[in-house]
Amino acid sequence: MNYIVATVLTNSADDKYGRVKVSSPSIWDGESAPIPTVGYCSLNKGDLVLIDCEMGIEYAVILGKYRGTVQDSNSQSGEGEIIWETMYGKKWAQLRSQGSKTIFKNSEGMELTIDGMKVYINGLITTPQSAGPPELKGPFCALKVCPFTGGPHVSTKTL
Repeated sequence: MNYIVATVLTNSADDKYGRVKVSSPSIWDGESAPIPTVGYCSLNKGDLVLIDCEMGIEYAVILGKYRGTVQDSNSQSGEGEIIWETMYGKKWAQLRSQGSKTIFKNSEGMELTIDGMKVYINGLITTPQSAGPPELKGPFCALKVCPFTGGPHVSTKTL
């Protein structure tokens, strides 16, 4: 695997495809050609990124932000290790690991915590039990699984 840490020189919002130019002293003299990201990742000048160069420099792709002091100074505080984070203006979202817990938070106030078989949504606990009784009236609703998709019938009484 050929991974490179580089510094972003341009903002992804300035390119209609979300690409950025980067600098890495041992790879590019000055700046690179615009490099795309895997998925959408808002990148700003000064961010550190992790680049996959497995197929060669001309086919490099940005995998995401690399955790460093630049991101740490802009990150939302919280407990645990940051697995994934994105920031766009004042909006943000984070995925953290804290022991056996996985925690997702965003700037809109949503918080989802998974701890074993317990799922907390904004502090309220929901524990998956099993498929509940079907609630809709119809010729196939008495069956435990849908004859068309094979999936279980859903119920609001399962949690």
